[in-house]
Amino acid sequence: MKSVHIAARSLKNISNVLRGIPAVILANLLLTRRCTQNCLQCTIPQDSGDTPFMEMANFTRLVDMFDRHGTQFVSLSGGEPILHQHIDECIRYATQKQFVHVQLLSTLYASKPVVEKVVDVLLETGAGIQVSFDGFGEVADTLRGATNVSDTVQWGMELITRKNKQRRKPVRTSANIVLSKLNLHQTDRILNYIECLGWKCNVDLYRWTSENTNEVQDLKIEDNREFKDALDRIIGSPAVTTPTFIIEHFTDYLKGDVPKRCPYLDSRGLGTKIYVNPECSVSVCIGKPFGNLLEQSPVEFFRSKEWSDRIKMMRACKGCWNSCYTPSGIVFHPGSISDLKAIWEIVRKG
Repeated sequence: MKSVHIAARSLKNISNVLRGIPAVILANLLLTRRCTQNCLQCTIPQDSGDTPFMEMANFTRLVDMFDRHGTQFVSLSGGEPILHQHIDECIRYATQKQFVHVQLLSTLYASKPVVEKVVDVLLETGAGIQVSFDGFGEVADTLRGATNVSDTVQWGMELITRKNKQRRKPVRTSANIVLSKLNLHQTDRILNYIECLGWKCNVDLYRWTSENTNEVQDLKIEDNREFKDALDRIIGSPAVTTPTFIIEHFTDYLKGDVPKRCPYLDSRGLGTKIYVNPECSVSVCIGKPFGNLLEQSPVEFFRSKEWSDRIKMMRACKGCWNSCYTPSGIVFHPGSISDLKAIWEIVRKG
């Protein structure tokens, strides 16, 4: 039955692209700007705005809108989305629409009863989860601006792993790892842990070019032997889904010597992804929030002057070589046949 929905969405994707309208393969809904942590690099919790939580009525309206538009993947994020008082209803409503995949992006930094409730809903609905995991002990506490971070998050990840093993069809589990100068020495330990759990992971570098990141000197990685050893470990890990060609050019990125590749420009029809804020304005990787999907349909939004102006900003941007190119960010520029095959396998398995 799900294959029928995927086929129908694919036809809508083709129709939109032929009309010059982005297919919005991936839509990311920010349920809240509030968070249980205060990460060094993140600006989102610093701007709770007038609408700290997305209203449930607006959430269902957005999900219905993206369903009609042909969106294939939906992510529920924040802030910390499990703070939303209707997080269980949000997950259930999104998954019943038969998207290719619905994924919760969480830190799992919350009380055990809250985490247990969310885990049970994920297992009930089949929604996946991606957990931010950047290190152990004091390193994690410093990066995340909280206490006992790694112990708390590991408890939740291990709970999911145990319960997942009891399912005939396990839910998809992955971690998002952001390497910085503070956690680079823990790269091997982090990957060992992810591999032992049997999870997948995406690896990215700390960067400060987007509107939702702080520039912190202590986080900036230097091109040295430790960094090269970390990259070798990442490339050799069976858990890492980030395409090899992206990782291999991380060193060039630090030197400012990579070609500009922007999915929004190179593959506007299929590469465009958007982030919908709690008040339903839209964010992309550059500039302040704009538009409002309570007042505009996706077609109206993408034909607006505001969108045209944002594309001009992207053309002027020097580029960033980031996770827009990873499988979770819709990849269209693999650097080798092996990368292309790996990306296709991830997309095919949905």
